[in-house]
Amino acid sequence: MPEKKERSTIVEPSRGDPDAEGGTAATSERQPSVAAERVTVNLTPRSVRAMGNLVNWTGYTKTDTINRALQIYEFIQQIMENGGTVHVRQAEGAEPERLTFF
Repeated sequence: MPEKKERSTIVEPSRGDPDAEGGTAATSERQPSVAAERVTVNLTPRSVRAMGNLVNWTGYTKTDTINRALQIYEFIQQIMENGGTVHVRQAEGAEPERLTFF
């Protein structure tokens, strides 16, 4: 049986993008640039643990971690809005699993 080729999408800031500091997923449509915004967020205990783990694993600040999480969420939502699906492989050699978001 022939080996399947894996395709990857890299989500990172675009060079020369005025919004690159926060990073974005590459998209075919350019959105108008918007100003930075300060918000207050109430996190659940589960979200606090997740943020702490991500800060420890990545070395990013809490602000950077939240910004990246929102951008990844937008990227995934955009895929699903366009009829696509998102799959993950939890371990080397494991079968890909389709992610379902509620």
